[in-house]
Amino acid sequence: MKDVLRKIFICTLLCVLSCHAYGQGVIREDGTIASFRSGDFKVDFFGQDKVAGPTFYIQQDSEKEYGGWTLDEQGRFGSRIGDISAWLQYLDTDDRITFRITLKNESDEVFAPVKAGVALGIDTYMEEYPQWLSKFFPTLMMCEKTHIYGYLQSPQGHVLAVTSPDPVASWSVDYNLSYWDIPEFWFYGHRIESVNLDLINALPLPGHHPQDMWKLEPGEEKTWKVSLVPVTSLQSFEQEMA
Repeated sequence: MKDVLRKIFICTLLCVLSCHAYGQGVIREDGTIASFRSGDFKVDFFGQDKVAGPTFYIQQDSEKEYGGWTLDEQGRFGSRIGDISAWLQYLDTDDRITFRITLKNESDEVFAPVKAGVALGIDTYMEEYPQWLSKFFPTLMMCEKTHIYGYLQSPQGHVLAVTSPDPVASWSVDYNLSYWDIPEFWFYGHRIESVNLDLINALPLPGHHPQDMWKLEPGEEKTWKVSLVPVTSLQSFEQEMA
């Protein structure tokens, strides 16, 4: 009976989340964002053909490993890669999408990856005219020792800010893979398939980045709050982020 009630509870949560708009954002059943609308513009997010987001990842060598989300009874989405657990929780906001992401080292050894964080999933793939007019490009991202801020802008002039009041080690983008004529000769292209917040990143990092966000001690847990904020204009960017 308890298992039946648990399944009913989780199904109800999934239904609420799949239909609920967090700051005009539509959340899929798998915990990723489908779209975000603000005023006269809409921000699309990647689906399963690319890296949807937010998605938890760890990079130990040259390859990234991604974790899927599972909804729990507390209304959080959980994920795990190896001995590292992650939780994603959306917060109710009127004019933005805000979520908390938590990473915890469940092992008895120090976790010091190349990087670990979240792929935001914003559709940045500019392939052809005129569809690229509504796509967003990571124009400015700045890691400070205590916080991160920046924005993506579309050719139409719409601005979406990314901000966190918590220290983020670094940020990065992933480019598409392509080839010339013969499939064996692969190379990285110029189209952006993912914008990432590298919550933990190996040193060295630029001096203005936090210098202590390269590891998780055994049993250590860290939480970040991230917001995606529509900005009226670049002239009001600082004021709206304050």
